[in-house]
Parts: sequence; C-alpha cells; structure tokens
Amino acid sequence: MVTLGEATFNTVTRGSVEMDYEIVEYSATFTPQLALLRSRLFGGSNVLNAEYLERKHELDTRLSNPFYNLAIADGQVVGMRGIYGSQL
Repeated sequence: MVTLGEATFNTVTRGSVEMDYEIVEYSATFTPQLALLRSRLFGGSNVLNAEYLERKHELDTRLSNPFYNLAIADGQVVGMRGIYGSQL
C-alpha cells in the first residue's frame, strides 16, 4: 500500500493480471459511476440508484458530508464502502 496525500494506492495481482486501485473520498462527480455500479450489483435503474444515493447521503441534513470511500481502477468506480455516521 502506498499513500500519496489523501489518496491510497493498492496493487493487487490476481493470476497474471495486475491492477492498481486508488482509494478516494466520495464526491458528487462519482454519482453516475456509483449508480451504475449499484445497478449492476443490486439491480434497479441507474436513475433510481442515483436518486437513492442522493436521498440517503447527499440530502441528509444530519450528516456534514457523505462517508464513502471509493475504489477506483482505470478511472472507473469498482467498489465502495459507505459508513453511516452517528453522534454520541
């Protein structure tokens, strides 16, 4: 694992294929790609998945910002980890 500024890069070798993954914080510019990924994983249309992401994370007034980390490979979102915040 290599960390450069806020981005973390991981290299994964599977068989004879090596891929570099960049772990980045979520920004709204990734919403279309994230909606497509959710559609492929869970079904539903891209539009419905984009609306879900917006409603659940971007429009929630209880959160100061969405808690997502995205895995990017070759410029495409290939994974996501979402955390729902709570206050103690």
